[in-house]
Amino acid sequence: MAGGKALMKAARALEETLRDIRRDLHQHPEVAFQEKRTSAKVAEILRGLGIETTTNVNRTGVLGVLKGGRPGHVVGLRGDMDALPMQETNDVPYRSVNPGVCHACGHDAHTAMLLGAAMLLARARDQVPGTVKFFFQPAEESISGAEGMIAAGVMERPKVERVYGIHLRPEVPFGHIATAAGAMMAGANHFVVTVTGRGGHGAAPHMTAEPLPAAHAIYAGFQTLRRNVNALEPMVLSVCDFHSGTSFNIVPDEARMQGTLRFMNPEVKETVRQRMREIVKGAAAAFKVKAKLEFRMSCPALINDEAASRAVEAAARAVGVPVEKLAPVMTSEDFSLFAQAAPSALFRLGTRKPGWERTLHNGTFDFDDSALPVGAAVLAQCVFEW
Repeated sequence: MAGGKALMKAARALEETLRDIRRDLHQHPEVAFQEKRTSAKVAEILRGLGIETTTNVNRTGVLGVLKGGRPGHVVGLRGDMDALPMQETNDVPYRSVNPGVCHACGHDAHTAMLLGAAMLLARARDQVPGTVKFFFQPAEESISGAEGMIAAGVMERPKVERVYGIHLRPEVPFGHIATAAGAMMAGANHFVVTVTGRGGHGAAPHMTAEPLPAAHAIYAGFQTLRRNVNALEPMVLSVCDFHSGTSFNIVPDEARMQGTLRFMNPEVKETVRQRMREIVKGAAAAFKVKAKLEFRMSCPALINDEAASRAVEAAARAVGVPVEKLAPVMTSEDFSLFAQAAPSALFRLGTRKPGWERTLHNGTFDFDDSALPVGAAVLAQCVFEW
């Protein structure tokens, strides 16, 4: 088994194993940097395959290193492990047992497929060219896992020359691979605005410094920022959380909002951030309150390398999988940091089929497990496509 159709046949033989792994992970989801059970299971499987394994990489990440029997390049394969802080609403035997936590973005599948690729490559170790590094990453949903793994040195010793990653995509036909070169996913910047005034009685607002009118002015000002950006440039700013007050008759001391800024062009990011600062400062002055704007977790736009993307297409065709062209989206992925460190490609595995019309980041998300061998085979074949 050196790749191609034989690799896919071997992957199909692993379907039940991968299904059991995926459903076990699905039933025991863990949010960012809490993936202790998940990483322990991953490490146990990797060590059982004779793969050099390092745990506690960026707290809960796992690194596996497989040295092939033939000369070649150093390739990284990445899968994310964290779940979302939301309640699962599926009625299935493998439903989440952790209240308020579920795998609604397919990371259980990504982990299972990367383990499947490790199984396939470990079996063909003598035929594998170069070295393969398996990155089992924590905390993708909080946009903080990839940065820490890179800082921990996973891309070095030996230096990784190319990275591939996989993600489920409900909009793509079932079992198809979708990829393309260039800007594929938006950069992201989490922001928080805190407006601090002086509370008091709701019947005497003249004796207070109300934070809510200032916060509303800031919110309204943020909605105009699209007009500060070239209409041909992608940009989305969403306030997704707005909180203030405790009672109907108490003017609160504070109002707080947070949200996300998405962009493709880093110059757009800086333009919008500067305008946000000006809006916050102006509202604070106008309403005689204090206001603070913080920019927190951030990642750049994902730019797929052209050669790496072509290799994904070649890998999919080699194992007999249809290939689709992938359109850019405004969702974000901290895989973009791997793509900044080395030429890389994130590709999608389609899950769309009748009876499985599910959306990511929804409590009903699930998919047909028979897609798992496809993802495992394409990931593994990418190692041979250089």
